[in-house]
Amino acid sequence: ISYNLNSGKGFIEDVYGVLDVVNFDKDFELNSNIENKYKDLFDRSKIRDLNYINTTKFGLVSDLENDKRYEIKDVDLDIPSVNRWRFKTDKLFIDGESIKSKRIFFTNDPFNKPQFLLFSRNFSAQIVNNKIKLVSKNTWVNFDNKFKFPIGRWSVYDRDKVSSWSLGSDYAEKDGIYISRSYEGINFFDDNISLKIQPFFLIQRAINGDSKSFRAPKSSIFSKKILNETYFSDYFALEIDLVGKINSWDLEMNSSLNSFNVERLSESARAKITLSNSINLNKYKLNSKNIEEKNNYLDIQLYSAFRQEVPRGYSGEEEIYFANGLSLSNTRNLITKEDINLNLSLIYDVGQFRAKKKNTMDLDPLFRNVFALNINSEIPIWKRNLLPETINNKYKFTPKIIKPKISWVNNINSGIFLYDNGDYQNGVSFNTGPKIILGNLKNNFFDFTDIGLTYTNVLKSGESPFDFDNINDDTRIRFEVSQQIIGPLLFSYESYLPLDNDHIDFGEFIDPIYKLQVKRRAYSFGLFYVEKD
Repeated sequence: ISYNLNSGKGFIEDVYGVLDVVNFDKDFELNSNIENKYKDLFDRSKIRDLNYINTTKFGLVSDLENDKRYEIKDVDLDIPSVNRWRFKTDKLFIDGESIKSKRIFFTNDPFNKPQFLLFSRNFSAQIVNNKIKLVSKNTWVNFDNKFKFPIGRWSVYDRDKVSSWSLGSDYAEKDGIYISRSYEGINFFDDNISLKIQPFFLIQRAINGDSKSFRAPKSSIFSKKILNETYFSDYFALEIDLVGKINSWDLEMNSSLNSFNVERLSESARAKITLSNSINLNKYKLNSKNIEEKNNYLDIQLYSAFRQEVPRGYSGEEEIYFANGLSLSNTRNLITKEDINLNLSLIYDVGQFRAKKKNTMDLDPLFRNVFALNINSEIPIWKRNLLPETINNKYKFTPKIIKPKISWVNNINSGIFLYDNGDYQNGVSFNTGPKIILGNLKNNFFDFTDIGLTYTNVLKSGESPFDFDNINDDTRIRFEVSQQIIGPLLFSYESYLPLDNDHIDFGEFIDPIYKLQVKRRAYSFGLFYVEKD
C-alpha cells in the first residue's frame, strides 16, 4: 500500500476486496453530502393513480395456432440488487475523487466459483450528483463460466441499462423488431439534472414498408389502427429520459416518439413528467405494545401526461390523452404481535383529465377528486420452523433463503371519485385468498412451489364519466402458480376466472400469462408469454 495523506492519492497492489455501495462515499472520504436513505430498504409500494409502464418491449411473435398467437411480451434479465460487490485487481489507484483500475473483476456472488462475473478494463468509480457512478470502457459479462460476451463501454448510474446496444421488439408501437442504442447521460445544472437519449431504427417496419401502429390519415382519434404505407421518416423512433433533483424534489420526464413523420406526431408522441418528494414521518411512529410500526411516509407527486396508457388489470388498458394533477399518499407498515403484516395507504388525488368518455366519443376535460384507502394484510397460518441459517453454496438457484409457509392474504381497496360534471362513483373491492410456498429451491427437482389464489368481490355505486378509471365490479378469481421444473428452470402461470353468470367468459380462464425463468443465485433470465386472440 502506498498513500499520500496530503494529496489523498495512492495505490494498493494485489487487491481482493469488497466494494460497499452503501458506504462508498464514507469509505473513500469523498466530498459528498449524500443523504443516508438506505435505512429505507423495504418494498414500499407508492400508490399512484397514474402508474404507467415503459412503452419499450422486447419480444417475438410465434403463430402457434390459426386463431391465436402467443407473444413473448417481455424478456427480463435481472442481476439481484446487492450492496456489496467482491472485486479482484492487480492494482487499485485511489485519489480524493475516485478509484481506478486498468484491469478488474467484479462479482455479486459471495461464493466461488462465481455464477456471474464482470471483467472490466479502464474502470473508475466515483460520486456524481450524490449517486454512485461506475464506468468501464471495455467490459465482458460471464455467466457461470459457460457463456460470455462483450458489452463494450459499461456505465452504471443507479440502475441504468448494462449495454448501450439492444435488439428488441414492440409490435404495438414500433411494428416489430428494432435495434436501439442508449447513450451515457448528459449532466447539467451542476450535475443535478441528467438527460438520456435513445434512438431506434425500426427494422421490421422498414422491411415491410407498412405499419399497423397508426390510424387512417385525418381520421378520428377514436378510430382503430389500420395498415398504412410508411415513409423513410417512419423508420426511426426516439426515447428521451430526463431525471434529476430540484432541491429535495425528484424530477423525472419520460417521452417517446415512435415515428419522425411530422404528420403522425399526434399519434406517435407520448410524454409524462413528475415532480415527487417523500417525507419521512417515522418520528411520529405509533406508540403501542401490540403493534410495531416499521415505516411511515408521506409521498407527494405533481404529474402531467400526454397520451399515456393506464393498465386496468385484466380489463386491458385505456389511454389518457391529457392529465395534470397532484397526488398525496401516506403509507404505513405495521406488524402485530401475532406476526400479522399490515400495510396502510391513504391517498388523495386531484387533477384535470382529458380521456375517452364512457359510451361516447367525447374528449371534454373534467376535474376529478379521489379519496382512497388501501389496506393489505398477511395472516400466517403455518410456517416451517428452520434453524437459523445463512446462504451457503448449496443455494444455487436463489440469493435468499426461502421459508415454506402458508398464509392468508387480504386486501381492501376503497375509493370515492367525484367529478366536476356532477358524476360520481364509490367502490370497495375485497380481495382475499391463500398463499402457499413449499420447498427451498435448493435441490434440482420440484423443490419450489408458489401458489396464490385471490377472490375479488366489488361493491360499487355510481359510474365514472371516463373509460380509464371506471371501477370494474366483476367478481373473479386470480390464479398464480410458480413451479421449479428442473435445476434453475421455473415455469409460472397466472390468469383470471370470471364468476358472474352474465360475463362473456364466464367459467373460462382468460388473459393467461406464461413465464419461463432461469434462476441462479447471482442472476435470473425470464421470458413472458401473453396469449392473444
